[in-house]
Amino acid sequence: MSHVHVKYKEMGNDTGCFWPKPKKSKIASTKQLTARWDTLPTIILHDIFSYLSIKDRINASSTCHMWRQSLYHPKFWRNVTFQIYSDNIERAQYLRNTAAHVVSNAVIRFDSLSMPCLNEFMILLEELATNDNLNSLILEPSHCRLEIPHVLGIYTEFASQVHQLLAEICRRRPLQYFSLGLNEELLQHMPNYLELLAGNRRPNKLQTLGLASVKDDPANYLISTC
Repeated sequence: MSHVHVKYKEMGNDTGCFWPKPKKSKIASTKQLTARWDTLPTIILHDIFSYLSIKDRINASSTCHMWRQSLYHPKFWRNVTFQIYSDNIERAQYLRNTAAHVVSNAVIRFDSLSMPCLNEFMILLEELATNDNLNSLILEPSHCRLEIPHVLGIYTEFASQVHQLLAEICRRRPLQYFSLGLNEELLQHMPNYLELLAGNRRPNKLQTLGLASVKDDPANYLISTC
């Protein structure tokens, strides 16, 4: 009896042989079809966020690290109102840490008779002074004066620091809107702010300028040389 040895390779090439095809893994197919929310393209994620309110956007940002990062994109923090009052200092600090370095149009409402609020106001100005996106700055103090302990050294130092920070903001960017609110102390530096705004590379960008003040002491009116 003769024996014929046929190799598997030869059998596979034989058109008369029907070998079963390997089955695809169901597990592998399921993995390929499963969507991963944390791998959405950034441009799509930003588009989704743009339809949400600020509250819903913050809630959605807790989904994963990528969604959390998208919360801080500058496009979502163009217009921010910073409110600094005694009952919301922690919230004011969070908003400062989140938006102060990227905001374009900033409104600052603060209690000008509270020292803790004034300290937070000072820190916020420090952040805004390094912001290259800032387009407008509107101050809305609660009163026409700053309540600073009238120990000469403390008062002078604090007022000087606030003035220097505002001067840096005016120097750094060609602002479109700038208002000091109704504040006596800051109004005294009006000539310097105007000079810095006029010296910017685009002084004609300025559209709104608010420098008026209601005097806290009617008997003491400082005559501006501007």
